[in-house]
Amino acid sequence: MKKAILSILTHSVLTATLLSASPSIASITLSDNLSNTYDGVFSLQPGESQAQGFKTTAQGYTVTNVTMLLNRAGPVIGNFSVSIYDATGGSGKPGSSVGSVVASFDASLLNYAASAVSWNNLSIVLTPGTDYYLMLTANNLSGGGARIGWAETANATGAGFPSNRLLYSGGSWYGPNQDHPFQMQINASSPSAVPEPSTYALVCIGLVGLGYARKRMKKGEARPVG
Repeated sequence: MKKAILSILTHSVLTATLLSASPSIASITLSDNLSNTYDGVFSLQPGESQAQGFKTTAQGYTVTNVTMLLNRAGPVIGNFSVSIYDATGGSGKPGSSVGSVVASFDASLLNYAASAVSWNNLSIVLTPGTDYYLMLTANNLSGGGARIGWAETANATGAGFPSNRLLYSGGSWYGPNQDHPFQMQINASSPSAVPEPSTYALVCIGLVGLGYARKRMKKGEARPVG
């Protein structure tokens, strides 16, 4: 009976240790200006790109959701892509892709009026303390107008703002500047802080106590009867 009780206590303490050592997942918004007043769209022609900057803090994150305000001009045929790039391209410009939000999205599905378009269940890992860009690229567009647009706002405030925006056209990047940022929201997950040292201290005290109890029980079993 005593052995069974000791086994239960040991299992409980070990379980508590594992639970306290396993970090939970916290959600955070890295960038968000969707609620700012809409101030028109900046249209893209085939082969052009737009990029809006954001950054991570001293903690690493995994992007889980991206929302952008987009539209189309006329009966556009073709697709566009959205990716996240680092800012290693020189002079703070986009360098290498770190993950694809959507590799190919049918531009004809966009509304004529700028509307929110979201991509969920993403898993794009970001490095702590690093500058990044969310990049929209018009690929093979055709049809009347043959343009897609990313909404912008005159208000450079919001989570993660102000930040740089750029335009890629004719083989060159133009910018960066922080006027009229493109409207977007980027959500991410991150492991929460590790348990406090006091938590580990309490667990250690419990383990020592169990060890002492085990030793006492063994002495009791060895005591002669009568």
